[in-house]
Amino acid sequence: VEGFIAIDTKVVEELLGITGPVTVNGVTFAEENVVLELEKIASLSLAEQANRKGVLGGLMEGMVINGFESDKNLWPKLIDKGVSLAHRKHILGFLYNEEGQKLLEKYNLAGRIMDTIDSDYAYAVSTNLGGDKTNLFVTKEVTHSIEKEGNDYIRTVELAYTYNDSEPQYAPLVKVYRDWIRMYVPEGSELISAEGSEDNSLGSGEERGKTYFSGFITLNPLETKKVTFKYKLPEGIVVGDMHELYIQKQPGIDTEVHHVVINGEKQSFELLTDKIVKTSL
Repeated sequence: VEGFIAIDTKVVEELLGITGPVTVNGVTFAEENVVLELEKIASLSLAEQANRKGVLGGLMEGMVINGFESDKNLWPKLIDKGVSLAHRKHILGFLYNEEGQKLLEKYNLAGRIMDTIDSDYAYAVSTNLGGDKTNLFVTKEVTHSIEKEGNDYIRTVELAYTYNDSEPQYAPLVKVYRDWIRMYVPEGSELISAEGSEDNSLGSGEERGKTYFSGFITLNPLETKKVTFKYKLPEGIVVGDMHELYIQKQPGIDTEVHHVVINGEKQSFELLTDKIVKTSL
């Protein structure tokens, strides 16, 4: 074993859109239904899950066969799609070879927290607890703002969660959403307040050259909630009249809407991969 490649269901979904459907054990997996069908298998009782790995193996084998038997014109599309999925953090790699691993990290293909950031930094990590698939129905919008108070720069990050309505076929997967949150920020940041968390005992700490703040929420169907972290940035993060913010995207999440609000002006965008936002103060 030389290493590992991790993929999520977005990879299977988008590749099936190119290679075409695959039938395994009487079930036809297509771009439109593969996520639902795989989640049905994953949500079965342990006794019923005995052959779920066999299903995954058959599905991947069928996709490979479709690819090799397809028109040669599809290969450029498959390559482009693979590059796009890796760029959007739906494919991650780990290699035991030190030089190979450094190369993956250099091109941000290893899923690591960014080590050296000379600017402001934000990485909002959600952890869907309990093994349920409720994150399929929950969207999160993140709003970043900064204000100067005396000689200090005060940052606020608001995480707004919405548990959206689901289509009838997803009904067995609709349960309470539980999210353990970690908000990674520049090392040395000092928490002023945390609002909206249902457990304030999770605290903060230091990890991989970053400070993190923690929170926890539960969300019922059609419910909305917000968690807000307010903190003081360490000296040297903001230099001159330019604010540079590096926003890191969590692997496995399709997309999130982020807003950066400075001096009353808002920039809004879908976060498909890591992004640097520069704004005049």
